[in-house]
Amino acid sequence: MTSAIPSMLLQTLAELGRSLADFAFPPACWACGNAIPEAAAHLCPPCWDSILSGVRAPARCQRCGCPAPTPRATCANCDAWSKPLPTAASHPVPAPAEPTPPSGPGCAEPTDPRGLAFARAVALGPFDPPMQRAIHALKFRGCRSLAVLLGRRLGEELGPTLAPVQVLVPVPLHPARQRERGYNQSLCIATGLARALGIPVEAQLLRRVVNTRQQARLDASARHQNLAAAFRLARPVPPVQCVAVVDDVMTTGSTLDACARVLLRAGVQTVWAVVLASRFRTEALAWRGSYSSGPT
Repeated sequence: MTSAIPSMLLQTLAELGRSLADFAFPPACWACGNAIPEAAAHLCPPCWDSILSGVRAPARCQRCGCPAPTPRATCANCDAWSKPLPTAASHPVPAPAEPTPPSGPGCAEPTDPRGLAFARAVALGPFDPPMQRAIHALKFRGCRSLAVLLGRRLGEELGPTLAPVQVLVPVPLHPARQRERGYNQSLCIATGLARALGIPVEAQLLRRVVNTRQQARLDASARHQNLAAAFRLARPVPPVQCVAVVDDVMTTGSTLDACARVLLRAGVQTVWAVVLASRFRTEALAWRGSYSSGPT
C-alpha cells in the first residue's frame, strides 16, 4: 500500500500539471487550429470525423484501399497509378513458390503486373485536409504523439483488413535525415499501429543507404530513379509470410515499392503497403459526400 501512494500522488500531480498547462496555454487542433478540450486529443472532433470518413465507405478497393461504393478487386484509382515498369534485370521480383500455399488468409496476392511489388495497399483515408495538415504536423512540427495516435486509429479502424499482416516494417530514414528531424515518423506510426494490432515492429530490418532527394517535388519516373538501390536489408527477415511496410503517405508508391522489393528478394512471400493517407484520384472520391457527415 505504501509503495502505491507515491505512484498515485505522482499521477495526480501529472494530471494537475497537464490541466494547468491546458488552462495557461489552451490546446489547439493540429489540423485546423481550433480549440480542443485537451491536448491529448491532438485534433478537434470535426477534423477527426473528416479523417475517419473514408472508413465509413460502403466498401474499399481490395488493391489500393480507395473508398468505393461496392466491393471490387481494382478501381479507377489503382488503374491510374502512374508507375514506370521496371526492367526485370534491375528490379527482379521473385514469383511466389507454387508448391507451398500461404498459411494466412489474404497472403496469396500476386505482385502488380505494372511493376509495383507490394500486393496490396491499405490507407486510413485520402491525403486532403485535414489529414494533410495532420501529417505535416507529425512530420515537420515534431508532433510524434500524433503519429502514434493516428497509427493506433488506423489499426483500430482497419484491424480486420490488416489481419493477415504478421510484422510491421517502417520505411527507414537516412541517418543524416533522422538526425536532422530527430525521429522517424514512420516508426511512430508503426508503433501505434502495432499496439492496436498486437504484432511486432521490425524497426531495424531495413536501412536507407542513399540519402535521396525529397520525393515531394518529383514525378513518378523521377521518384523511381531517385529510390533505386536506396534500401538494403540490415538483418535476416523473420520467419513470416506477410509483412507490411508502413509510411505516412503514398503518392506514386515508389518508396513502398523499393522497400517491398528488398523484402521480396530476402524471401518474404507477400508485402503490403500500409499508410495513413493516399493521394486517391479526385474522380474516385467524387461520391464521398454520400456517406461522409464530416467536413471535407
